[in-house]
Amino acid sequence: MASVAAAADSQYPVLTRNRTFMAVWLGGLVSVLGDGFHSVALGLWVLQVTGSASAMALIMASRIIVSILLGAVAGTVVDRSDRRLIMIAMNLVRFVSVGAIALLIKAGVTSLAPIIALTALTAVASQFYGPAMSASLINIVGKNELSRATGLLQVSNTIGQMVGPFLGGAIVAVLGGWAALSADAISFLIAGLMVLLAGSFPSPKREAGEKGNFWRDLTEGFRYIRQHPVASSVVVTAPIINFFGNAIGVLLPVIAVKIWLANEIQFGAVEALFPAGFAIGAAAIMAFSKRLKRRGALMMGGITVAGLLITLMALMPSVNAALPVILLCGICMAFTNVLFQITLQSEVDPEVQGRVFGTLGSLVNIASPVAMLLAGFLGDAFSPTLIVAVAGLALGLIGLVSYLASSGLRQYN
Repeated sequence: MASVAAAADSQYPVLTRNRTFMAVWLGGLVSVLGDGFHSVALGLWVLQVTGSASAMALIMASRIIVSILLGAVAGTVVDRSDRRLIMIAMNLVRFVSVGAIALLIKAGVTSLAPIIALTALTAVASQFYGPAMSASLINIVGKNELSRATGLLQVSNTIGQMVGPFLGGAIVAVLGGWAALSADAISFLIAGLMVLLAGSFPSPKREAGEKGNFWRDLTEGFRYIRQHPVASSVVVTAPIINFFGNAIGVLLPVIAVKIWLANEIQFGAVEALFPAGFAIGAAAIMAFSKRLKRRGALMMGGITVAGLLITLMALMPSVNAALPVILLCGICMAFTNVLFQITLQSEVDPEVQGRVFGTLGSLVNIASPVAMLLAGFLGDAFSPTLIVAVAGLALGLIGLVSYLASSGLRQYN
């Protein structure tokens, strides 16, 4: 198959001079901040209007179900279409759907049904946007700048996810939830306009003129993942890592409050230091991208060391002793997650990247709710410290076994 990314990387400018990338990146950063507004405003509205945890669970479930059902299908559409137009269109859909939620809340609507429907529509748009963005990156920046671009995206996304809820909470406190949701809607409009202003970038499948039957393309994506040693390793390993990571994420706040007796400031530090470490790790990958060798070993080494650190963290006698370990865990996990992303973008044929990322997203979203439910049950039935310590050991073992068992990852450089 023809591959646009196979063109000489000399045609791509240095990342900071790449107008297309900088426009897309800036628009994405704005929308990530807006997402932080959304989560705070909608969560507070649901709890204030209904006072029901199950109502909040329904909102979250609508997003997860959409992600699980649409992943591979959305990825196939992305591979058969103009990815830039999909990114613009999906940002406009999110602008309309989130704006409608804001108007409903402003009007004093108390029914949950339209909010759930609009949340599901927003999730549908996000499910198409994500694979389109991930699959387009190599065609925007070229292979030589791919690591730096992915690192910058991860750093800015992590910072946006940390800052967004604080700003969103301030807007809700001063102006109300409808205003925060309106700001989120506007952020999607800005993101869509930035992609429009970025100018054209190629969609390999469209340019190759190879549009076959939709279902054949869908099954071809599964076949490609199964036969590609690196893609299959990442697509299998990443959801398993996500499973244990989500379980740990559920129980860590419990340990902080019930075992370490953390005060409000310490609890905030527990919540903030992992993403801070992740941002540091992603920044290191961006800074030293051209010097990184034996990337397969770095990916699996990152998760192995992170698992051991998680076990050590769980056994810490106090929150202050655990804080630096949490930071180190975030750094190690960045080397796994960010390099997973870069590896797929580098090694998977651009023509099928939408399907690969869509399928991966579905598998990850299946693992998340199962892990959370199981962790909650086991944390109540046994000691949360014990469950986190065992999960950490399991993560370390998964990293080691994956490295030994997967020649694709072990030999990847």
